[in-house]
Amino acid sequence: MRQLLAIFGIMVTLWATPHHELAQKLSEGSYEEACEVGRALLGENERDEKVLSLIGMACMNADYINVLSVIQSRLNSSPEARSNATLFTSLLLQKRLIFQFVYDGVDISIFSLPVSDHPLSVAFRSLRDGRYKVLDTDEGHFTFSENGLHYLLYIDDAQKGRIAIDVIHADGRVDQHRYR
Repeated sequence: MRQLLAIFGIMVTLWATPHHELAQKLSEGSYEEACEVGRALLGENERDEKVLSLIGMACMNADYINVLSVIQSRLNSSPEARSNATLFTSLLLQKRLIFQFVYDGVDISIFSLPVSDHPLSVAFRSLRDGRYKVLDTDEGHFTFSENGLHYLLYIDDAQKGRIAIDVIHADGRVDQHRYR
């Protein structure tokens, strides 16, 4: 009986690891919570590239884009890891270029970067290709559409120094994304 309890205790300990919690939160679609768990793992100097990629995906989906800078530099040893590093680096650069476009009027049409379906990437592609409408230049309000979704990009007045992207679905639902 004691051996059974000892084995059960070991299993519970392994089951309750941060890696398991990360996977569980991801499978539930709780990206913000998964990113928080993952950020704690980064503090422990996590080196497993599969785990790092999962943390990156969680943080990317939770709009914690700045965390990706730490992760992308650790993804080197496999084609999948390098591909994820490229995605994360591209999002970081696209975010920075969108800020320069909105705040400083920098021409971003000359940049060719890998793109994805992430809202930052959609915004970057639309702004770069000139497929947007200016709603208010002083307030930095732009609108564009892609794949049946309507996007509104603007300077978030409530939190200076942030860009907001609202994704408006056909049913009227709005997904809000905030970046600094």
